[in-house]
Amino acid sequence: HPIRLYLFSSFIYFLLFFSFNKADNTFENGNINKVKVNDSARLAIQQDPLHQDKNKKADTSYQEGIKAAGKIINLAGDKKEYVFINDSNTKFNLTVNADLDSLLAKKVTPKEYLEQQKKLDSKKKAGFFTRIITVKILSMNLRGEEGKKEFVRKLIETFFHNIPKMLFFLLPIFAFLLKLLYFRHKQFYYVDHAVLSLHYFSIIFLLLVFSNYILDKIFGTSIFSTLAVIWIFLYLLIAMKKLYRQGWGKTIVKYFALGFLFTITVLITLFVNLVVTTMMV
Repeated sequence: HPIRLYLFSSFIYFLLFFSFNKADNTFENGNINKVKVNDSARLAIQQDPLHQDKNKKADTSYQEGIKAAGKIINLAGDKKEYVFINDSNTKFNLTVNADLDSLLAKKVTPKEYLEQQKKLDSKKKAGFFTRIITVKILSMNLRGEEGKKEFVRKLIETFFHNIPKMLFFLLPIFAFLLKLLYFRHKQFYYVDHAVLSLHYFSIIFLLLVFSNYILDKIFGTSIFSTLAVIWIFLYLLIAMKKLYRQGWGKTIVKYFALGFLFTITVLITLFVNLVVTTMMV
């Protein structure tokens, strides 16, 4: 039964996944006692000439400072300039700006920050997602070094534990995309596309279980996982050709269209997962 097969295969896969991937493994050597998120952020901001003098953008030293601190990016259409930092102590990427660095240095509480935001003009207010992240970082900053480490650990754990729920949400969307691509085929109902989706997701889980957690572990190699990934992509193409019985040309075009649309959906879902995870921790 496709639903029972999906539930069984996904349960086995995530049981092994969470057993072999602990949150502690994200820290170097698994015994880092200090997470210097705030320290590295402050260092990068201090190296950034934007923090020292906002009127020296044309100066060559500004460009050198940018290379030392990171790359300038924009978040959610915000006009503020941000510094992207990769903290080697936590293998955790953090985006901060000079305003956030000032808040961290003054040990501003989340409540005080939100009250400040209420007083600002709508154009000067931070975006919704930026406010959520800032509140979490300020709260983490008040907990001390151990609190920071615990926050990052919970963030990683919660994010990965939300992935099974995310996949359960993505499965009917995958079937819906197939329905859109084959809408002229009236003989196929949505449930037919759903059955294909269930079998496809199940074969992904089963292949990864046998290749990554059994064969690769036994022989001490990653070749089986590589072969499994190749077969995962080929399997869908062959399944679409066999089920819908169109020519190879049309099947390949729809195969890549499905991959493109589903990739966008996955990226959006991952972003939503990050927002929800941040709110939950």
